[in-house]
Amino acid sequence: MNLTKLPVPRIGGIDQRIPAPEGTAALMDNWRSDWETGGWTNRLGYEKLLTSTSTFAPFVPFGRIDSLFCWSERSAALRWLLFETGGVLYLVNYVRDNLFTLESGRPRMAIDSAPASYSPVANGLVIANGHRVRRFNGWPIDLEAASINPAVLTQAYVNHGYELIPPAPRPWGVDLGSDLYQAGVSARSTIAIGNENQDRGLGVTSDDAEHTFRWRMSFVDQTGSESALSAPSTAATWTNTSGAHYRKVVTLDIDQGPPGTVARRLYRTQYNTTTFQFVVEIPNNVERMYCDSVPGTALGAEAPSALTPMPCPDARFVAQAANCMFFDGGPSNPTAIFYSMPGTPAQFNELDYFYVGGNGGDVQGLAGFYNSVIVFRERQIDVIRGRYPDFTIEALLLDAGGDAPATAQAVPGHGIVFLSNDGVYALTGGLDGGSEAKVRIISEPIQGYIKRINRALVAKSVAVLCRRWKEYQLWVPLDGSHDLSIGLIYHYDRKEWTTRTGWPVSCVTSTPEGDVVFGHQAGANNNPSLESGLFVMSGSRSMGYLKSGESFVAAAPPPSVYLSRLEPMGDSVDKKHLRYVYVHQMTTGSNLSAVQAEADRGLVVNVGPSLASQPADRSLLPTFTSGLSTEVGVWDSSTWAQPVPIDVRYSVVLDGAGYVQFRLSTTNDIVMTGYTLGVVASSTEVIEGRAATTRRPT
Repeated sequence: MNLTKLPVPRIGGIDQRIPAPEGTAALMDNWRSDWETGGWTNRLGYEKLLTSTSTFAPFVPFGRIDSLFCWSERSAALRWLLFETGGVLYLVNYVRDNLFTLESGRPRMAIDSAPASYSPVANGLVIANGHRVRRFNGWPIDLEAASINPAVLTQAYVNHGYELIPPAPRPWGVDLGSDLYQAGVSARSTIAIGNENQDRGLGVTSDDAEHTFRWRMSFVDQTGSESALSAPSTAATWTNTSGAHYRKVVTLDIDQGPPGTVARRLYRTQYNTTTFQFVVEIPNNVERMYCDSVPGTALGAEAPSALTPMPCPDARFVAQAANCMFFDGGPSNPTAIFYSMPGTPAQFNELDYFYVGGNGGDVQGLAGFYNSVIVFRERQIDVIRGRYPDFTIEALLLDAGGDAPATAQAVPGHGIVFLSNDGVYALTGGLDGGSEAKVRIISEPIQGYIKRINRALVAKSVAVLCRRWKEYQLWVPLDGSHDLSIGLIYHYDRKEWTTRTGWPVSCVTSTPEGDVVFGHQAGANNNPSLESGLFVMSGSRSMGYLKSGESFVAAAPPPSVYLSRLEPMGDSVDKKHLRYVYVHQMTTGSNLSAVQAEADRGLVVNVGPSLASQPADRSLLPTFTSGLSTEVGVWDSSTWAQPVPIDVRYSVVLDGAGYVQFRLSTTNDIVMTGYTLGVVASSTEVIEGRAATTRRPT
């Protein structure tokens, strides 16, 4: 017998191309990289985010989770988890296992719409979804409280940017004398102060000098952004009379700003000028009166004249780059992009915008990448680069559009990775200083899955960077599914792909520690027997929970499947006879794994045995669960503690195949590092092709 061995010491990821590179797989479902061995482990599952054990409180009333984001500040000492469902935006209270309602009455997301866009800024988190752009300011909120004063959330969750022009200040009249109760003077007037030699106050001390002063006001929010200026106030006027050469103090009535305002700025004209200059910043949003005694020589810089109200209050997408915030124009202005002034994410200049041109279509999403912004459009992808105010926009990909803005993630060693119409791309290389941007497709091995994506609902696709497992997770709807039905997992340290199925993912985010949190795609909708809410991916070996009696129990682990590549053994013309498969693994006891042999793309199947992860010719390694009669270990006395490499031989008889492959399926723990095929070579070749069939169509 001419037995040929084909060793594969290292297993690669999925590669659907024909012929596929050696060592790759035709299918790898529900595996993750094992860094200790360089192999693959199936220790995967998910568990509840919060600690409530009897129910899924406080999430039982909810159905699908539409969007989700974890925002951390102060070096991750503070973290806020926000999620949206049924048109309501909630804040998770980790301390009390309950929720705060940030906003209700938000437009419910359509079946084909992208999730809400979240972008952290200095002192806030900007949220856009085609409704009014809002900002969550975070600290301080008392998470120890079971409920919270609505006034606290009114200041913590506010409109981003000022939509309206502030009202103008209202100056009091000016009393030319020094006695407030002088006959004929209104009670709302301002008296002179000091004497003709003092240097505080408005105006000059010259005889018969005529004075006219006006004021303007602006609001300042928690991010340091300034609103547009108010219209000029009515004039405060007076004329010096003989012997009354005093400088004046003018009292102003000023309005409070909307929620989120932390200060107000006043600007005033100089004596005999119409130029407005800075007077003072009032560091609160409480006082309604200000007495202006600042002389003209102490006025500050000229007032900003080009500030404008928030130009895109109903933006759908938001991104941060080059120290500026970028917004699309919203549903009513889908080809516009507006950007803030640097360092002030809610402060806008009236000339700071783009209109995208060409045949690329409407803006479908934005993604920040250092000093550049990736612009997703219907039929092309553009890039904005430069420094404020000299930004430029140019085409990046003309032959592929982007309908999935929530898939853009910065991936170590790969730049920014995103899903386009025809594949997953990585944008690398600097985009500043004339350096060349390099855009390359990284999904060639899984193009079979890319072609099966439901293009009508691709906007729902989401992605997250799992730093703990070094994965770029891309969740997409496949084969006409209305939900995200598969995870395409790019292991960026290995540059290899696997898949994940059976996970009820609707939206994803990551924690500062690198864990992945996801929202349930179905939820409970008030059914206490169903799981709902937010979950964290872990190595728990349980796919959530099931109701058993009056309590919940851990569900079964996810089934893990490995299907080796179509192996021609050098020449697919020669027939091969598969005899055995050695699966190289790190044993974890007596976990059973089933193997079956397949030939010629599954046209022939031979089901093999289920064998334990134990050495065949040595003593059984002890475990701490029941199983084989002599394997049960005893705590504190067992000598075996670390997994050891084991070669488990499966006998699988398969005759006369041009291509051979094997499939391993298990729900038990296994670390798979490689395999070896034992094949009997044959002189038989593939027979002559068939003639045209005469079978009639049915």
